[in-house]
Amino acid sequence: MHNSFQDNFIDVIVTDPPWGYFQNIDDNFYDLIFAELLRVIKPKGRLVLLTAQKEKMQNIPSAFGLIAKYDILLSGQKAAIFVFEKNPLN
Repeated sequence: MHNSFQDNFIDVIVTDPPWGYFQNIDDNFYDLIFAELLRVIKPKGRLVLLTAQKEKMQNIPSAFGLIAKYDILLSGQKAAIFVFEKNPLN
């Protein structure tokens, strides 16, 4: 995997990863994504994530603290917007 960003480089990431309902995604997809996001987001940086895979958010690394969660409907599908902050010690 080519890493184009330095460690602790990004202040905020807003993302809408694949939901997995309309296509097959690897079971490790979210684990890999979270590991890379943790690497590139600055301490106290934010991650804003839109997903219908709410159960996957239980596996987010403890280095991300949940700031807010907003349950929404998107095109008639239940989803949520999660706002996380990276622990300043990571």
